[in-house]
Amino acid sequence: MDRININEIVDINLSSEDEEIQIRVPKRYIRDGENPFEFYNEWEFKKRFRFAKNSIMFSILPLIEEGLSKVNNRGLPIAPVFQLLISLRFYATANFQAVVGPRTEFLDIVPEWPGSEHDSRIFQNSRIYMRYRQRELDGILVGDSGYPSLPFLLTPINNPTSDKEERFDIHII
Repeated sequence: MDRININEIVDINLSSEDEEIQIRVPKRYIRDGENPFEFYNEWEFKKRFRFAKNSIMFSILPLIEEGLSKVNNRGLPIAPVFQLLISLRFYATANFQAVVGPRTEFLDIVPEWPGSEHDSRIFQNSRIYMRYRQRELDGILVGDSGYPSLPFLLTPINNPTSDKEERFDIHII
């Protein structure tokens, strides 16, 4: 950092000609100012984050918001909803697939497929898919719109046309 002589900036007589005051330039924080809920239309938002806006705001966020909230504003904290969106964006582009159970335990993790493979192909080659097909496991899985609808896998209805279909999409999350 270059030293700046305050006498060159401000017309003040200091007691000594040799005194210099260092001025620190504050850190700059660069943030994307766009709110994804306002910036993207419903289709673009769902394509980017794999969930509808209402599903995130009214189903997922209330479940995790308390654990993400900060007590104060030190360090420019990121709001819980944006932490969730960042995580969803990361997970949607990651090179792994995980199945999580009702007690938030991992039931299956498939890390070996390259990122360009489609979710449904990875799932159909996973151990948990085979166990459901062979009826070793019972219960229902909930997936996003990247998966096929199967007897043991509920997925949202793409482009719901009725209130009933919209309620279904909200409640399967």
